[in-house]
Amino acid sequence: MKKLAAVFLLSCLLAGCGTTLWTSPGQEMQQRRSKVLASKEAYTKCLEQNPSEPKKCEEYKKVYEANVKAYKAYEASMRQFMTSGNLFIFPPFAP
Repeated sequence: MKKLAAVFLLSCLLAGCGTTLWTSPGQEMQQRRSKVLASKEAYTKCLEQNPSEPKKCEEYKKVYEANVKAYKAYEASMRQFMTSGNLFIFPPFAP
């Protein structure tokens, strides 16, 4: 039984099984951008539901700000890495 599981796991790893072990910089930027937009939407929705008590939305605000900070840091590191000959060109993102 252990051999069968090992063979299955090995074949799964070699074939990929629909997963990737590496994310391209463009995919990473898109994932980070999606997190920013989702956290912004959650924060905005919370503010709409609690217009007189914005303190209830502090955690949503912190998550949103952290996601924006992480996105901008990654974007800056990628821009620094890139040269004019690279194919990775990211438009500036303003949340």
